Amino acid sequence: LGSTGTGDSTDGTKNGISDTQNMILVNRAWGAWKYSNVVNFQFGRIGLAIADGSVMSENDWEQTPTSHDGILANWEVNFGKFQFFAIKTNEYGPGFISHDAEKNLYGVSLDIKILPEWIKVLNAHLIQIVKDETGTGNNSSPAYLAGAKLNEQRAGLTISGDKGRFLYRLSGAYVFGQGITQAGTTTTNLDISEYMVDANLGFALNTSQSFKSIFGFHLDSGSTNATSTDVHGYESFYYDTHEHGGFMDVVRWGNLTSANLALTFAAADDIELGLTYYYFTHTVKSDQNAPTGQTASPTQFGPEYKTLTASPSTTELGHEVDLSFKKSFDSGLKFLGVASGFLPGSALKNATDPKQDRVIFEYFAQASIDF
Repeated sequence: LGSTGTGDSTDGTKNGISDTQNMILVNRAWGAWKYSNVVNFQFGRIGLAIADGSVMSENDWEQTPTSHDGILANWEVNFGKFQFFAIKTNEYGPGFISHDAEKNLYGVSLDIKILPEWIKVLNAHLIQIVKDETGTGNNSSPAYLAGAKLNEQRAGLTISGDKGRFLYRLSGAYVFGQGITQAGTTTTNLDISEYMVDANLGFALNTSQSFKSIFGFHLDSGSTNATSTDVHGYESFYYDTHEHGGFMDVVRWGNLTSANLALTFAAADDIELGLTYYYFTHTVKSDQNAPTGQTASPTQFGPEYKTLTASPSTTELGHEVDLSFKKSFDSGLKFLGVASGFLPGSALKNATDPKQDRVIFEYFAQASIDF
């Protein structure tokens, strides 16, 4: 269990990326036990999504979808459904400060079922992350609190629904806790306080609600002082990157503020067309405490754009446009096709190589089947 640290690129992505030999990757392998009509268990390598996927999702579009090694318990009662889970995300092995160092998370998620008509989803969750000390890293490292001993909690709430022609969704998360790092005889205590808000407000432009306009807004925290022991750069966890940030994957959550406007048209019961525009900026100009914060992880922008400095002169990251086509079939087959373009903002433009300021394009197709 918890194979990350032995060849995988990140926890949750079991891809053996650093191994050079051919191999078979196991993305799902679990057993199930139905204890009663309302209680069941899964154990092994599982997928886990919470509510709208703004905190935990499976990201099934990826070459290696997100998976976790652990135990999941489902308990369904009249008023809602509970999910309890215990997951080992990292097994670091020998050679670290802590004996048998590892990272684990424990959580509970509750979906309320007895709701007024205008609320379709109401979810609350609480997750605890516990990590052993693994080195002498510090809070300004690009890796999330590299080497630190962590005890942090994530609390979140999601609500969504519709009323008449209006539809809405609001998700929020707050991360808090402590970390400890050591360098020789010096011990540093870290105070973790991070937040995220992601919201949509839509309106059906016709009575059949086949044509909709949706405005979205996202805000998460960043750290203004890279040497501070107060850590505010939002750690994005396992969120659904396509659903909540566009199909290009050039910009990800962490020290990010963004706005988007989408138009969707249901041409038929089984066909939907979509056009979405995104605008991305830093939340703050300097951030080196966030694992996916823009200055902390410049490689996420790919080779097209420059490496950001610790204190950029501008916060503008860029613009993205996605054109999508969805088609579903009676057999359970679903098809998604996307054409996207990304125009870099001033924070990503490379003054020494103007050719790297160009727009980049991506074409994406996905087929899935439910059975």
